Amino acid sequence: MGLFENKILTDEDFLYFKEKIFVSSGINLNLSKKTLVQSRLNAHLDRLKIPTFHEYRSYLESRPANDPEVQSFINLLTTNKTEWFRENEHFVYLVNKFIPVWKKQGKKKLKVWSAASSSGEEAYTLAVILKNLLDKTGIDFEIIGSDIDTNVLEFAKNGVYKKDQLINIPNEYHRYFDLGTQDIKEWMKINKAINLM
Repeated sequence: MGLFENKILTDEDFLYFKEKIFVSSGINLNLSKKTLVQSRLNAHLDRLKIPTFHEYRSYLESRPANDPEVQSFINLLTTNKTEWFRENEHFVYLVNKFIPVWKKQGKKKLKVWSAASSSGEEAYTLAVILKNLLDKTGIDFEIIGSDIDTNVLEFAKNGVYKKDQLINIPNEYHRYFDLGTQDIKEWMKINKAINLM
């Protein structure tokens, strides 16, 4: 347990947090997520030296919508799920159906929005696929990665990942990664062929 023992999240406080996260981000939590909310907020309240969820609720209520604490609250209750080539059928469709039709239209710039980028794996998957497919065609592309969790976006901007994730990336795309050596041998970085977010 943290600094303050026996922090109990009441149904009333949970309903406030449920409404706050929905209004702030569109995330809809049902009552089955009460334990998750309690566990994710618990250590944060300890860091703030706020002894109860009810007092944290009052603290949040006193903050404007653009206050950094509101963003911290959103970050804590956001679940980030991403991986390289996640739901691969989307990328197969992109390569085999969408891009051929799009190229026939004679357009020269493709803009793609990766709306829930999390730590960036899906946005960078798009980047390596499009670079591989459109390089030397005269067609340029831009990928915009966004997420409501500002912490994971900061991570994504670095383009650095554990090297063991390379196993999930087809060999034809390995050339877009620089592999670490010596002290950083467990890491890989998106290389300069791909413009970072």
